[in-house]
Amino acid sequence: MGPGSVLREASRPLAVPPPGKKIAHNSAAKPAPPPVPLAADRPSEAPANPPPPPEPETKESPAVLADNVLDAFLSAQDSASRVGLVEPAATVQDLDSTLLRGRLPEVGRILPELPQHNPVEESTDYPYRVSFFLENGKNVDYAILVRQRGSQPPKVFLPAFLDLAGGRLAAFTKGPNEREPATFHVILDPLSVCHDESVPAADRKITFKLLPSMFGKEIARAHVSSGSRFARMVGDADSSLRWGVRMRAIVTIQWNRTEDPAKPYLELMDIGSLNWGS
Repeated sequence: MGPGSVLREASRPLAVPPPGKKIAHNSAAKPAPPPVPLAADRPSEAPANPPPPPEPETKESPAVLADNVLDAFLSAQDSASRVGLVEPAATVQDLDSTLLRGRLPEVGRILPELPQHNPVEESTDYPYRVSFFLENGKNVDYAILVRQRGSQPPKVFLPAFLDLAGGRLAAFTKGPNEREPATFHVILDPLSVCHDESVPAADRKITFKLLPSMFGKEIARAHVSSGSRFARMVGDADSSLRWGVRMRAIVTIQWNRTEDPAKPYLELMDIGSLNWGS
């Protein structure tokens, strides 16, 4: 979908020397003039009007390159076609254990969001909201990130894709389990209250929506005490985390089955980053 490069070359015809004049004969013959040297034997002279130099190759912008990588990733038919389009590096066998082993659902639309440059890591993130059509006729949006490090080619950020579109977060939060705490890339939306009566002491807890994109319904909700450091973080004027403001984050969650065994709930254990860092 990106523009291609156009190369131009300039050329000019070879110069042909004019023919020599014919010498008249008379009784007193004059010595013949020296032969006219061939063009290859004469010193080269700069043409009066030299041709313009070739125009430099037009390079595609990083944003266009990111678009192209995302298009190739979404339209690929198997793991082998995607293995060079993702970061961190993965093998074909790694991707074969995920939904990336085959074709993805049909894409309805792709909406780019504002790029974000990180001067410390010398990287630029190109976030997108991609809408997929599901088998039930509905569509769902997922946040997908394309990251470019320095002058390297941009690539799809694999951990966030697998957590959200790949279903890892949905599988963990589907129902109570005894698994160890797990870390996921999410779109985080903090709420100052908890109205879920299935959560123990709901009136003393706050809620964090875990969403697959900046729009739409959450995948799950995690809760924590209203006196926790996370509640203080949201209320801190110097924090970028705000009530009702959605942002990319890396969170650690687990199922709390001890506070009230009859009411297990998803608990927020940590916010590792308010971005999708490497």
